[in-house]
Amino acid sequence: MTSSPTTVIIADDLTGACDTGVQLATARDPCPVLLADRPGRLSAPRLATLLERRGRLVVDTESRHSSAADAGERVRAAARAAGAASVVFKKIDSTLRGNIVVETRALREVFPRRIVVVAPAFPAAGRTTAGGICLVDGIPVHETGFARHPRSPVRTSRIADLVDGGDRALNASADRLGRVVEEAAPGTVIIVDACSDEELSEVARIVGLQPGRYLPVGTAGLARAMGSVLGAGAVGAENDGRRPSDRRFVEAGRERPVLGLVGSLNERSRRQARFVRDGGVAVEIVLDARNARATARAAVTRLRAGRDVLVISPSEATRDDDASRRLALAFGAVARAALRGVEGLALFLTGGDTALAAMGALRVRELEVYRELAPGVPIVGLLAERARNGAIAVPAVTKAGGFGDDDAIARAFARLKEER
Repeated sequence: MTSSPTTVIIADDLTGACDTGVQLATARDPCPVLLADRPGRLSAPRLATLLERRGRLVVDTESRHSSAADAGERVRAAARAAGAASVVFKKIDSTLRGNIVVETRALREVFPRRIVVVAPAFPAAGRTTAGGICLVDGIPVHETGFARHPRSPVRTSRIADLVDGGDRALNASADRLGRVVEEAAPGTVIIVDACSDEELSEVARIVGLQPGRYLPVGTAGLARAMGSVLGAGAVGAENDGRRPSDRRFVEAGRERPVLGLVGSLNERSRRQARFVRDGGVAVEIVLDARNARATARAAVTRLRAGRDVLVISPSEATRDDDASRRLALAFGAVARAALRGVEGLALFLTGGDTALAAMGALRVRELEVYRELAPGVPIVGLLAERARNGAIAVPAVTKAGGFGDDDAIARAFARLKEER
């Protein structure tokens, strides 16, 4: 067994789980992700066994758009199951979307004596914090397009409003954190300003000195900094003689067919999709949620003809819960038809709901994150069920809607075509 610290990351959506878990992975030693998106999915004994074998893992509670009560209960259950880990890390959205108040409260109930260190900056993706305010490209997040998110609009940029610290909430710069924690009582909440990776590394260094004393709350930026502190990829090395990377992806000639599913309505993802279409990288098909079979047939036909395909949600789509559910199910149906009908398929998935729907439709048994294509854009491996042929390994790339340059999807397609 390894003496390295063991780490459990608790994330509230699938793309966030992957882009944070990849910070604790290497190509030789990927990080597993557990889907706990519905009751009964999260087994405490399974989590403990996997943590013992692999040393670190991510639990996706899929609670970003849940009711407050449901989100709190899911995170509370995950935290209790993860109690034996050296480090329990709460992944939150870098733009402060979701049930952050109730989820951090649930964690504090399970770990009442830990000092909560909140550092949501992700400088590589343009997210920084100053004076306790979350900024996106230098603008307070509640003044950006994230304030108009159809399912979880951001109402405040003040982080203290979302972590329920009361009179125990403090604000500190990264270079003062060491002095602040020396005097902090158990249960204190410390919100840390950070505008650079170097400042996040200082936060990670302090947490790494006494990991059982702290409850870090942040994004992939902090997880990346903590990866170097905790020896990412080194844990699990004495794992029964068989590394997860021994499982090879199926091969189908020199290049794989790639299916992309763009469920995000974020303008950045829409620009990335237009870049793919206008550059001739892939054929664009607009999803017909009322007739997913027709969309699936069109996608499979083009994939079999040697063209890569990008299926996007209609621009006029609304995102109330019912509409989001219908779109997600339709995307899942397209993914399932393509996997059954096209040999050697690779997947690109953007938008947490879309990614989760695809996983569900493919009956994914295992999910592991391997490495980053770009900040916030990880390469993952799926072990999915395929009709009559048992399980099949599928390479994929997941991306949150607001991440990446204009060529992010095109780069993902190019990388997936070579992935083994």
